[in-house]
Amino acid sequence: FKPGVKVYRNQKPKRDQNQDKGKTYISNSWIKTYIELQKYRAKNGHVNVFSEGPHKNEKLAKWVSKQKEDYWKWRKALNETEWDSGSEESVDRAQVGTDETIKERAQLLENIGMEWD
Repeated sequence: FKPGVKVYRNQKPKRDQNQDKGKTYISNSWIKTYIELQKYRAKNGHVNVFSEGPHKNEKLAKWVSKQKEDYWKWRKALNETEWDSGSEESVDRAQVGTDETIKERAQLLENIGMEWD
């Protein structure tokens, strides 16, 4: 923190938005679950996590499904030329994440064998 900046309990200091441009933020919980997926891959030889069957892991299967959903929403958002807030098909980028964050997550997942189909 800068000298003279008061930070109160449960309050984050204000940041200059320009200093954050080009940076990505991946939460600790995302990283923790990603590591769990890496362990699943090491044990099972793939990242196709199932919610049923002998190698089931419901929590991880839901997380993988969410990653795929976010990826496809992001891809759709990249391809939209017009933003129609009244359309159910329109994608709200804020709900998906920043382009750089989604790209970084996708790259990490692809590095361990994620297939988006």
